[in-house]
Amino acid sequence: MDKTELYNNEFIIKLTIDGTSFEGVEFKITDPNKTIREQIKKIVSIFHLPDADNQNCPISYMLGQILEDGDEPEILEFEDADGCEHTLIDYNIQFGDNLYLISVPAYACPIPMEMESEWKLYCINKM
Repeated sequence: MDKTELYNNEFIIKLTIDGTSFEGVEFKITDPNKTIREQIKKIVSIFHLPDADNQNCPISYMLGQILEDGDEPEILEFEDADGCEHTLIDYNIQFGDNLYLISVPAYACPIPMEMESEWKLYCINKM
């Protein structure tokens, strides 16, 4: 049986958005074949989450899944080593699974020293 046959139009996950009051919210996935990036974009849009921090530097988002109680979320990678985009089906996400949307401010990512001044200018100019 094809994996896509396991999913129907009532595919609902429980979503927690890190740093917000949204915890275990039922969220309907309309198409589990969409890429992880597309799923994140939809979640950010529906919940009106910011795309920049208070200094106007970009915020990225990742989806994670807790595989065992008490563990940190395992990040769902956007693509494999060959550059093929992953979907929820690729991660065998099931009805009722708990997913976590995690925000990653730009300053949390290491910026090479030679790019630091350009990055600061970019953030200042976006204000």
